[in-house]
Amino acid sequence: MKNKNNSLVSIIIPTYKRPLMLDRAIESALSQTYYNLEIIVVDDNDENSNFRRETELCMAKYKKNKKVRYIKHRKNLGGSLARNTGIKQSNGKYITFLDDDDEYSPDKVEKQIKKFNESTIENLAFVYCQMDLYDYNGILVGCTKNFYKGNKEPFKKNLKECIAGTPTILALKSVLLEIGGFKKVKSGQDWLLILEILEKGYNVDYLEESLVKVHLHYEERISNNSSKIESLNTEILDIKKKYLNKVDKEYQKIILYEHNMQLANHMKFVNKKAAFSYFFRAFEYQKFNKRNLFFFGSIVFGEKVTLKIKRIINKL
Repeated sequence: MKNKNNSLVSIIIPTYKRPLMLDRAIESALSQTYYNLEIIVVDDNDENSNFRRETELCMAKYKKNKKVRYIKHRKNLGGSLARNTGIKQSNGKYITFLDDDDEYSPDKVEKQIKKFNESTIENLAFVYCQMDLYDYNGILVGCTKNFYKGNKEPFKKNLKECIAGTPTILALKSVLLEIGGFKKVKSGQDWLLILEILEKGYNVDYLEESLVKVHLHYEERISNNSSKIESLNTEILDIKKKYLNKVDKEYQKIILYEHNMQLANHMKFVNKKAAFSYFFRAFEYQKFNKRNLFFFGSIVFGEKVTLKIKRIINKL
């Protein structure tokens, strides 16, 4: 595949407490078939921590690689600010992101640049692809299927739930700088980034292929629940309310159903009574959604069994 556009692409990899997984992510970035790229690793570990020392050992092997740059924060600033550091320090016309525990397909960047070249959509801010989701046992449990382009439809769908995870996006650096990069919210950083890009009037396009491998971590889902719940109850809900009047009333119900189901699913790990409270709020908006059954299943049978049942049902 030949590229008409050979502009520099910056791959930004923020890393925090995952020195053993970082090497896999960097190697997947270095294995890209698109040759004109730089890889920026932003170390967000505290400078005196064991994780910093272990990350430095991992990065030592890339010291002589001219494509890899290594930037260190003095203290942990969080994923949003780590990505913003990468954006500011990057030289690329285009920017894409990779979490330190995930992987790219070898042709991910090349296919997204090709899509940028060939898309008939004007005022294009970013191209996103699909991603495969793997559980903590390395089993494929799902794949995103978000096929929205332009501005109006992506905005509507993204208001309900994020249409493109951070690693799936390849965006113009100029657009990311214009909106001020990622905002420091406790959850939904990618969701808010996309919302702000679309609000500016930019358009997006997509690839139907899954070109990113995302690894889910069960333990982290549990440990991070408190901050996610707080974020969903406050800052995320406030942002959604701000934009609800931009969609019709029926879709407002869908958005509120989704929001309360997110809260219910996060809360079920720590407080089942509160989880059911959020579930019944969601139920008021959509009584016949099959996700209601999956929620009950996860409470009664557990997460693992319900995932197996869900995979079977989705194949029918």
